Amino acid sequence: MPLHFANLIGWVAMLLLAWAVSYHRKKFPWRTVIWGLGLQLTLAILILKTPWGHKLFEFAGKVILKLIQFSTEGTQFVFGSLADPAAMDRLVQALVARMGDQVLREIAWEIMPDLAERLRLKERP
Repeated sequence: MPLHFANLIGWVAMLLLAWAVSYHRKKFPWRTVIWGLGLQLTLAILILKTPWGHKLFEFAGKVILKLIQFSTEGTQFVFGSLADPAAMDRLVQALVARMGDQVLREIAWEIMPDLAERLRLKERP
């Protein structure tokens, strides 16, 4: 099977899966979904098939990267050593080491049963 057909089958499968798990299948927003798929296809053709489209998105990527660099410098200016990635890694590792088991117990014994109960109540008419 050519790769293009596999991609198309994946699109259709995801769309059908979304429709199948929706609560109100008759109210499924087909128009919105089709517009989104059309926009995705248009952008893919623009980026992959035209040299100016590729250059435009490459330029946009560089602009976004520069904005991220500016925000990183601003964060380091405001928060000092707290904005240092190495310091944040150490802080997160220490928090996970101290609270990891507690958080997992909280999720397993309190949040998951409550979520399951809410889902069961939603299924009932």
